[in-house]
Amino acid sequence: MASATLSRSEFDAACRAFAARDPAGGVAWAWVDETPDAPFGPRPGFLRSAALLVPPPREHAAASADATAETAADAECTDEAELADAPARAHRLELHVAYSHTYSVPLLLLQGYDADGAPWTDSAVNAHLSGCCKGAPLPPGAVTQTMHPSLDVPYYCVHPCHTAERMGHLLSAGDGGEAACLDHLSAWWAMMAPLV
Repeated sequence: MASATLSRSEFDAACRAFAARDPAGGVAWAWVDETPDAPFGPRPGFLRSAALLVPPPREHAAASADATAETAADAECTDEAELADAPARAHRLELHVAYSHTYSVPLLLLQGYDADGAPWTDSAVNAHLSGCCKGAPLPPGAVTQTMHPSLDVPYYCVHPCHTAERMGHLLSAGDGGEAACLDHLSAWWAMMAPLV
């Protein structure tokens, strides 16, 4: 059975390989190298997604169906040039993947910004994630705010406490005993992508 956890060096190598591939699920990723000479010690590397245009969370959503349809079409824009031309009501979502030293698994960090560039509130983050989960409420504590391990700014994170267990199931051998066909980070992203 494949390991459900990663060492820091395995995580870094998996992230570099993941970023080098074609965009996963329409999301382009880039590896941000560690910063060894940061003022308070080295800052670890992490994956960063291209900015994603998303419809406003339900708490900010426009009332008209036409505005909703236009915003949904805008959500498919991932190019930075398209981002500059997006309608003023579109919101922007940034995704980062960092290493959780506590759980030895990838950690999904996210931050949303409204049309004016203001960071999303707790309720906006929960509204967006619940909307992606077809309105199902998130379990208490599933998403919390934490300091980004490389940037030292607050980001929201999907709590990684059950990630290793779920990864063990994803990476285990199939019914016929054949090995899993996804690498660790691709399997992890396949599990996390529907949430965001």
